Amino acid sequence: VVYIAFIALAGASALFGLRHGADSGAARDEPAPTEAPPKVSQRLAWFTFAALGSFLLLAITNHVCTNIASIPFLWVAPLSLYLLSFILCFDGRGWYRRRLNFLLTGALLIPMAGLLASATLTLDLKLIVPLYLAGLFISCMFCHGELALRKPSPTYLTGFYLMISLGGAVGALLVGVIAPHALPGYFELGFGLTAVALLLTSQLRREVLPYKVAGFIVTVAVAAAWVYQIEIYSAQTRLMARNFYGSLRTWDTTISGELIRKFVHGAILHGHQFLSAERSRQPTTYYAETSGVGRALTALNSSNRRIGVIGLGAGTLAVYGKAGDYLRVYEINPQVIDIALKEFTFIGMSPAKIDIVLGDARLNLEKEAAQRFDLLVIDAFSGDAIPVHLITREAVAVYHRHLQPGGVLAFHVTNRYLQLAPVVKQLADSYGLSSVLVGDEPLSTDKEIYSSTDWVLVSANKKFLQQETFQQAAKAIIDYPNRHPWTDDFNNLLQILK
Repeated sequence: VVYIAFIALAGASALFGLRHGADSGAARDEPAPTEAPPKVSQRLAWFTFAALGSFLLLAITNHVCTNIASIPFLWVAPLSLYLLSFILCFDGRGWYRRRLNFLLTGALLIPMAGLLASATLTLDLKLIVPLYLAGLFISCMFCHGELALRKPSPTYLTGFYLMISLGGAVGALLVGVIAPHALPGYFELGFGLTAVALLLTSQLRREVLPYKVAGFIVTVAVAAAWVYQIEIYSAQTRLMARNFYGSLRTWDTTISGELIRKFVHGAILHGHQFLSAERSRQPTTYYAETSGVGRALTALNSSNRRIGVIGLGAGTLAVYGKAGDYLRVYEINPQVIDIALKEFTFIGMSPAKIDIVLGDARLNLEKEAAQRFDLLVIDAFSGDAIPVHLITREAVAVYHRHLQPGGVLAFHVTNRYLQLAPVVKQLADSYGLSSVLVGDEPLSTDKEIYSSTDWVLVSANKKFLQQETFQQAAKAIIDYPNRHPWTDDFNNLLQILK
């Protein structure tokens, strides 16, 4: 109704303006245009610069936030810098210094593209945030500065701003809609950086020779880094898939001479499996027998266990299933389900009965009758991007409704940048539940097989958590007495940054 009312009012305003504009137009003496109408090439230039600025905004924001928690700083900062570049370039006070910006843009494009081609440095927060934010700002200053220099006389401003708007919309459409469906991996930022380099080089054609040579070198280096990124991403890849939730791939490699298959979401490992029949049912990565969830599943040694899992991954937890057990797995990404079933045998080989529920776990749990789980595993914090709605008081209330009396919640809180264990402890304390943080550090010889993990186990059964298997691996949880438990209406990721 609101949208219909808005459209009706906008249409009425347009008609009103046309009628009254026509009535008064004859009485006005319009000044003759002082310049020739813009050529098609000029209009294309307006469109291109605007589209590229919008493209970079979304591509860099996506890249920075892919494997880092989406705290306000991370998505507000790129948007603010993008808008600031518009303001400065169109302010009319000469903020855009053309040659200086050319130098800065070229200097930043190469390391930005180089980080894309690096398998390790792309995960370094200290490099990602400053470099890509600075690169976005300088690149947008280039795009918007060149737009401002091409601003026509007032007679043609309508077409100028129309092309800017159209370019911005197309740039956003390419990143937000076209790329996830057309590209199997995250390759659009490399394309955007290469496009900036090409556009920069085209603007240097009237400069002195050193500038032209530098522009050519930058373009070649950025394009080469983009091609190399695609090559290393695709090397040995068995399967690549991508949708709204990110890019997925699997590939085969060896560990100590044994063949394994890895499953990666973006740059984060979802799991891997030994391909030999003897070791194919061995739990790996975050789910070792010495991990918090591994110890919990071993301690729950009764028959006919009911286990819930939020977050499927490769399906590794299915190896703990025994005949008579029931596993109910909640997964929001349909492509993850397809890959876990087709590329890995954890689920197919498990003697337990397994159901996979597609969709948001909390919404599904809120609608379902009580499942009476002995253990409910919350393992949906992959990639350090935190779905906050799964770690609030209201969420814990939903989980607790689905537990057997004395059942256990297992929160996977391993995270490079955020201290999640205190958040879970406060949630447990707010309901009078006991909690223990179980850490697991694999031996140096096993680090290719297992990952360092932190799991917080929560239960009303304090005696269960006091078992030696948990206490011998227990770690202290930092207590913040002045902080409030997270709710659906309140959370603060900034407070828990490491």
